[in-house]
Amino acid sequence: MFGPHFCSMKIIKDVRQYAAAQELSAFLTEVRLLIQSGRCSVSSDMSA
Repeated sequence: MFGPHFCSMKIIKDVRQYAAAQELSAFLTEVRLLIQSGRCSVSSDMSA
C-alpha cells in the first residue's frame, strides 16, 4: 500500500501513539509526585 492515503493513515497512527505515550508519561509523573508527597500510598498487593 502506497500513496497519500496510506501515508496519512500512518501519520495519524503515529500521532495517536505519541499522544497516548505522552498522556501516560504525564499520568505516571503525577502519581509519582502524589506518592512522594505522602498524599497517596501504594498497597502491598498493588506494588508488585
